[in-house]
Amino acid sequence: MRPPQTRRIFYLAPDFDRPSWGVGLLYGHVRLLRDRGWHASVLHHRRPFRVEWLEDAPPCDHLDDPSLDFADSDILVCPEVLAHEDAVARFPGLTVLFVQGTYPLFASIQGRKALEGLGFDRAMTILPHARAVLTRFFGIDTAVVPPFIAPYFFDASLDQQRARRVLLHVKPDYEKAGFLDRQIFETLWSEGPTRGWELDRFGGLDHGQVAARMADSTFLVNLNVLEAFNTTVPEAMAAGCIPLCYEAVGGRDFLVDGENAFVFPNGDIVPLIERLFALIEHGAPHQQLKRLRASARATAERYRECATGEALERFFRHPVEVTQSAATRSPADGSDERTS
Repeated sequence: MRPPQTRRIFYLAPDFDRPSWGVGLLYGHVRLLRDRGWHASVLHHRRPFRVEWLEDAPPCDHLDDPSLDFADSDILVCPEVLAHEDAVARFPGLTVLFVQGTYPLFASIQGRKALEGLGFDRAMTILPHARAVLTRFFGIDTAVVPPFIAPYFFDASLDQQRARRVLLHVKPDYEKAGFLDRQIFETLWSEGPTRGWELDRFGGLDHGQVAARMADSTFLVNLNVLEAFNTTVPEAMAAGCIPLCYEAVGGRDFLVDGENAFVFPNGDIVPLIERLFALIEHGAPHQQLKRLRASARATAERYRECATGEALERFFRHPVEVTQSAATRSPADGSDERTS
């Protein structure tokens, strides 16, 4: 059955052009929906904004376009960081809260009553732990639509020779907030058994170049602590670059220490560095690393575009019924259409 062509889906996105897979996922959802016949577009604030770092970006609409007229049958998907925008409150159709991280959720919406006041009809999120938070503590019907890893990260051979290179990643926001993890790591790196090894901070690369760098590198060190999917970690897993990382917030949903990555409690920087130095100085049995890379690739395979597309298809089939019910519901009848 084809989707209803008159129903439009808009993904509200910030006018933010620095590479961010959070924004990239909004664009990715729109592209996948359009591939399946849905009328979907990214909704930015001011013309003619659109991100420049993504190839094959789908069409964009803009809130300041006077010809853009929303209808009761339309659906607006809003990331948690934009939940308070006037455009959401004024939207005549069904509104969907899209949560990619629980920390941004709590920063933006302080609990159940605050969310109820915003009037969202349903929510979707990327990982199971966030769904539990939304259903239990915010009281909103929530579906999991898994994220996807860009397909070119899977192009690497797991058996290829790799450079003696460690990739280091931590979001700049952590350093601005006073986290010392990068500083500690770089201080101890300079004192460690690192002769013959390169430390690469791989800044200034586009997404395809990041994939190529991971395909040729041995380890990734990721020092983010508040992330959900923590995207460079599963990207490295797909590319055969072994991650050493914190459990962060969403790691419980896909990371298993010693099986598909080396995982440490948040902020436990010294044991992480000691494990890296042991791997560099003494190595690890070839078969152990081979099994770890294979397990990591198998984990990453769960986050293919096809899985995201299928979950989106299931999700947007259901709100068709909810919207029809909401459109005929009297504001005074006390009914609640939030539950499945």
